[in-house]
Amino acid sequence: MTVEVPIAAHVVVLLAALARIGGFVSAIPGLTTSAVPMRIRASLILAVTIAMVPMLPQSYTQAAMQATTPGAQVLLVASELLLGLCAGFGAKLLLEITVFAGELIDRDVGYAMTAAFDPSIDASASVISSFFLRIFLVLFVTLDGHLALLRSAGASFATIVPGTFYVTDDVTEALIALFGRILRDGFCLSLPVFAIILLSNLVLALMARFGQEFEIMMISFPIRLGLGLFMIVAMMPVMVIIFTGLGSDIISWTDLLVR
Repeated sequence: MTVEVPIAAHVVVLLAALARIGGFVSAIPGLTTSAVPMRIRASLILAVTIAMVPMLPQSYTQAAMQATTPGAQVLLVASELLLGLCAGFGAKLLLEITVFAGELIDRDVGYAMTAAFDPSIDASASVISSFFLRIFLVLFVTLDGHLALLRSAGASFATIVPGTFYVTDDVTEALIALFGRILRDGFCLSLPVFAIILLSNLVLALMARFGQEFEIMMISFPIRLGLGLFMIVAMMPVMVIIFTGLGSDIISWTDLLVR
């Protein structure tokens, strides 16, 4: 004996999975920007959803099919979309650490006035910010961070019943902590350059005070630029470690949501 399931129930399951996976895909750095065409993003989300739907746990599909009224179906899809949006929003906040650190360095080095539109973040960014962001994106993809996010999305179907996700106190506290990390980690990342530029400014001030023949305004910019670029190159091994940990934090954030 077979039990026929209305086609609408299957559509609800597909929409719920599509909303959740779409949010997790948006958490992949560099993917959900204007640099990637909308049809490419939509096709990727749809392809991942179609690939995952046959492997969904039976508990998930049964719970989704229990939403029989239009109101319940809308709330179910909205809850799934909220889960995905939280995953993407947290990843975006962590990504802002690299942008903020680059902005601080650009201000000290003298590149602050060279800001241009960066399609990878859909906003204006300075030279060092764009450089840091691209280093992070290369490391994240190289270390299969995008695949880890998709695995988290797949694991969430077994741990979170559709329509039951809501922003808990733990999630709220974690989001507030992410806002604080933008300032703390961004400043720590730019601190070596800030320190060397501060030291150079003190030396230049002493030269201007005791050596009137020095054209301080003429030599200050190339000195700051050279010292800043030298410190960035010297920091590269440490930056790789920091950015690798930042990618792990993005994955940890999604894992926190799906527990």
